[in-house]
Amino acid sequence: MYIDALASTEEGTSYAIISRTKNLFGINQAVEVTGAMVYFLNQNTNTRIVLSELEGAYFPPSDFKVRENELWSLEVILDDGRIYLSEPEKVPVPIPNTSYKVLYKKQLLYSEAYKGFVPGHEIAATFNDPSGENNFYYWRFKSFEKLINCRVCNDYQVLRDGNCIVVNQGADDSPLKYYYTYECEEDCWRIRYSQNIKLFSDEFVNGQKVMQLPVGDILLYTNDNILVQMQQFSISQKAYGYFKTLKDLVDNNGGFNAPLPAALVGNLFNEENSEEFVREGLLSHRVG
Repeated sequence: MYIDALASTEEGTSYAIISRTKNLFGINQAVEVTGAMVYFLNQNTNTRIVLSELEGAYFPPSDFKVRENELWSLEVILDDGRIYLSEPEKVPVPIPNTSYKVLYKKQLLYSEAYKGFVPGHEIAATFNDPSGENNFYYWRFKSFEKLINCRVCNDYQVLRDGNCIVVNQGADDSPLKYYYTYECEEDCWRIRYSQNIKLFSDEFVNGQKVMQLPVGDILLYTNDNILVQMQQFSISQKAYGYFKTLKDLVDNNGGFNAPLPAALVGNLFNEENSEEFVREGLLSHRVG
């Protein structure tokens, strides 16, 4: 069972996603769990916020947001009666304003798909770390590329009622074009997400200014302008430890000297079965 939930200080950014593993043709795949009852629980006021299901995910009301120093937890009730709860998470204090700089690099990172280094843009963050407290940071982004063609039909097919189908060739038996492209009828975007985990702990820079810390890698998929939405999170030490373990598993998954995989355990548990292994959990955070 996988449960990923974020309770945010910004409206419109909180969610919960529930999935489970299923073996299809010898490959473990994540399958969305629908029909669940999902709640955010405010431990300070005993308030229960209902999350509504939409396209395989669960969302609170659009104006929902958490506040710093509040305690929140997550409750999930599946349609078979199983109940999953998270340990309460305290919402961290606001993080400072951050400025970003975009740097083009001809060799941004190594790509297994291309068997070599690929170009792209590095996003670097500069911010003042608050003094007198332990702070933990997590970054992710979404990029938006405007599309001209929203559909391509190959193999001599054409678009009819939303599907690519084969049609008869002309009366003169002249061949059709090998493919047809169809322009978007309205603004349309290709959305890409972060492919790696960017974390930072202020253990060695407490209270100092952090300069141009790499927090995002955007591969060069197009020469046209793209829009990037950068999100900076202030997270708890426990959440930092979870993401750090996940990052180590992803970054050190090959080679003879790779360390043994660590157990990836979140803060969720089955109320009636303490032996069941549940990954991930609730993360209360501040968006910058």
